[in-house]
Amino acid sequence: MSGQSFSDDFVASVQQDDSGVITTSELVAMAWADNISFNMIEAQSGLSERDVIKVMRCQLRPGSFRMWRKRVNGRASKHRAKYSDLAK
Repeated sequence: MSGQSFSDDFVASVQQDDSGVITTSELVAMAWADNISFNMIEAQSGLSERDVIKVMRCQLRPGSFRMWRKRVNGRASKHRAKYSDLAK
């Protein structure tokens, strides 16, 4: 970081409203992240693993979807409930 400090009355030029709803792009980013399990995604968004796969299939190009499925298939960090040593 540049180490800049801002005054106490600094206001960002564009304020974004956080409605608490996870957007599709945030969901895709969470699905790609290695350190976020499907259980965590379900807790935050209410979507099961199967639902996340459907969203990813619609949002990604076919080759990108296949690459993502290959990456997460059997990955312990994405399936914490299936691996008791990681669920601790």
